[in-house]
Amino acid sequence: MTYHNGFGTTFLEDLKSRCDIVQVISKYLPLEKKGRNYWGSCPFHHEKTPSFSVNPESQFYHCFGCGVSGDVIKFVEEMESVDFLGAVGLLCEQAGMKMPEFRGRDAARIEEEKRKKDRLLNLVKDAANFYFTCLRRPAGAEARAYLERRGVDGETVKKFALGFSPDTGSLPEYLRQKGYSREEMLASGAVGEKNGYLFDNLAGRLIFPIVNAFGEVIAFGGRVLGKTDFAKYKNTSDTELFNKRKTLYGVHLVKKTRQEKGLSAAVIVEGYMDTVALWQAGFDNVMASMGTSLTKDQARLIKRMCDVVYISYDGDAAGQKATLRGLDILSSVGITVRVVRLPEGRDPDEVIRDGGPEAYQKCLDSAIPLIDFKLLSLKSAYPVNNTEGRRKYAYEAVKLIAELPSRTEQEDCLKLMRKETGFTLEALTRDLENVRAAGTQPPPAAPPRETVKEGGMETRAVRMILCRLLKGGGDPDDLSLLPGLGDPCYGALADYLKECWDEERNPMPSMAYECVPPEAHDEVSAILSADQSFSDPAEADRYCDEALRGFAAASLERDMAAVASRFEREEDLQERKKLAAQMGDLMRKLKKYK
Repeated sequence: MTYHNGFGTTFLEDLKSRCDIVQVISKYLPLEKKGRNYWGSCPFHHEKTPSFSVNPESQFYHCFGCGVSGDVIKFVEEMESVDFLGAVGLLCEQAGMKMPEFRGRDAARIEEEKRKKDRLLNLVKDAANFYFTCLRRPAGAEARAYLERRGVDGETVKKFALGFSPDTGSLPEYLRQKGYSREEMLASGAVGEKNGYLFDNLAGRLIFPIVNAFGEVIAFGGRVLGKTDFAKYKNTSDTELFNKRKTLYGVHLVKKTRQEKGLSAAVIVEGYMDTVALWQAGFDNVMASMGTSLTKDQARLIKRMCDVVYISYDGDAAGQKATLRGLDILSSVGITVRVVRLPEGRDPDEVIRDGGPEAYQKCLDSAIPLIDFKLLSLKSAYPVNNTEGRRKYAYEAVKLIAELPSRTEQEDCLKLMRKETGFTLEALTRDLENVRAAGTQPPPAAPPRETVKEGGMETRAVRMILCRLLKGGGDPDDLSLLPGLGDPCYGALADYLKECWDEERNPMPSMAYECVPPEAHDEVSAILSADQSFSDPAEADRYCDEALRGFAAASLERDMAAVASRFEREEDLQERKKLAAQMGDLMRKLKKYK
């Protein structure tokens, strides 16, 4: 059996057949079928006009904007920030398949990396246990008093495994006694070093363990207990385990809620204490972005759990700006967004403490759609009580409304603008049509010409013939006529085709991505989409047949030139007769292709 990236060919083909690329990608971003392919906004770069194409027939994707391409395994690698092995594992879990033994050349290296990661996970877990214990000791009295003042009870402390860091030296000493090395402590992010001295990065703070979606402690957040000149909250630095932009505080608890009773919507807040307070008040669908504006990675993480999000940032000006930044990011991955408006200057924790769960529930019940919140924000920026303000408001508002997918929503918003600005519905509609027309750009119908190889006539023909062979058409004998099979990319695809024919099974087009190195993935995409420039399959077949005739004729002409050269140099009469006969043979064959 042939192995690709450490796994057998038939296993990878089976995995891909069970994990349809359209279904997998649809979990991360909305797709719309147009023609033979599905289209959406590329998750790998910002764009307004969808240029990300998914080919259901050949099971691959290609972005005409930024040029990325690949198969379902590559997509999961990129979206989940895992390596090939990790992506295969996630897809196996999704497909209900058992992952076979990895037999790649880098198996030993990968095993060593896994061992180091497991050690790091154990270290961070041990640090969490240390902090949790310290909270109950005499040194944690101030932290316990702080939690009591904030109304956090013992059960909530256990649920979130809250802890306390007593000083700079206790954690490093505890970890040293547990057998961890200096290098491992520093790699965890919990411990720092200065002048050769190891110290706890979150010394003197209330500790919030940060847990990933798999239930593993990966980092910590800390809050100072008294007044200070430096930041109240601090996270451990990014590590191999932790990337703040890809993590949500409380995600493991929300995932558990989803598994136990389903999840219709999630609430996103800014910080640790907001999350803790809302969970204690009975809201079991709350996560936090840890003080940062939402990123696309976080939005995709949310999308995997639900399609509706209530974004509930603080009611102050900074919170409103953060809300605006997060809205489009959530919407871009297909999430329906509703904005929770809190009393000015209040945060969710304060709303709960002042009015109880009912007060916050009222805020949720009065949450408004994304477009309404944007229009309200615009209205506050451009007062409509004067002509100039009304004009600016109308201009900016129409641009927002043009992005709405539903014509009924657009009409409803235009009617609202008519009331607020006094402009006629007809005028506002004309402006909307002008904006829509200016921003409409149909997606490209064919791959870009810039590929790994030069796009000459011969290359185009080779791509087209390989495309037909990979999709189960043509004849195996066609392969022997192709030029350029000495190229590593083409040669690897030829080897895969021969393997399939020898084992009497049909090739799987997307397996081409596993046969070649990553730098050749663009060329694979060009090959698999080569037939899309033909609307008629019969026309594509005629093109291939004509190209093969040309390749066959060119090969015969090269053979004839070689024989003629030998004939000129040969002095033996018998050998010259044999060479002349060969030339005659080649000429008769060549006439078939002329």
